[in-house]
Amino acid sequence: MSRPLSPSAEEALLEQVEETTDHRSLLNTRQQLYLDLGQKNFDSFRCRRGRVYSNTIIHFFYLYTYIHMYPLEPQFPNILQARGFKRGIGKTTFRTKVVPLAFALARIMNEVKWEDRLDPYNHHPFFPVGVTTVWDTAPIYVATPSDSRINRLLYQPKYKNCVFKLQIAVTFLLQIVHFSALHIGTAHDGKIFDATAAEHPFEEWEYGLGDKIYQTQERILIGHRKGPHQKNQPPPPPLTPAQLADNEDIDFVRSRVARLRVRV
Repeated sequence: MSRPLSPSAEEALLEQVEETTDHRSLLNTRQQLYLDLGQKNFDSFRCRRGRVYSNTIIHFFYLYTYIHMYPLEPQFPNILQARGFKRGIGKTTFRTKVVPLAFALARIMNEVKWEDRLDPYNHHPFFPVGVTTVWDTAPIYVATPSDSRINRLLYQPKYKNCVFKLQIAVTFLLQIVHFSALHIGTAHDGKIFDATAAEHPFEEWEYGLGDKIYQTQERILIGHRKGPHQKNQPPPPPLTPAQLADNEDIDFVRSRVARLRVRV
């Protein structure tokens, strides 16, 4: 752990950061980054070696812990803890201090990179090569519009509510490598995938995983399905045990993105 900077050194460092990032107003806004060079009355705590840190550093630590562990609100006091405090923060402190910091960082940092799917550790025992991502959409619930035309565009019977859709692609390492929004609630997931194809180009050898709604996508594996029942024809044969086992493997791996959707 490094020693805290002197006031003059701290100001010089912040000026250098401001000039480099061209986000002077962002860095000088207390509500977003809680940095106020004119006041030195930060609530502080001391680590084991006696060094003092400002609230900004503490909130950075809470945010870092949250994005790696994703605790639920009842778990905040036990998970979002820092040395020197008897217990962790609650949901009110998280919403008023940590969340604005996360939004401020999101404006100047890009953590979602499509090329990260090519990480050599991004594989699964069921799919050791060839598959890099798992695809799905998630709903963003909104109030029912008073305009009936907009209501028809947003109302999704699957969710029994008016929603916008968020498209998301996740690696086997649970890393988000693509997202796009906002898409109207009645938009077909396959159409959304096609409309955003330029944002997620696939390599020749590369495939993704998805549910049956992606059946028209050449690069998305959806598992085996029964053939259509033709009129005046006998019903299609059932899936074989091997095909059922393949479907179970795909569904098991796809459950990763389902868990992540809850956090989104």
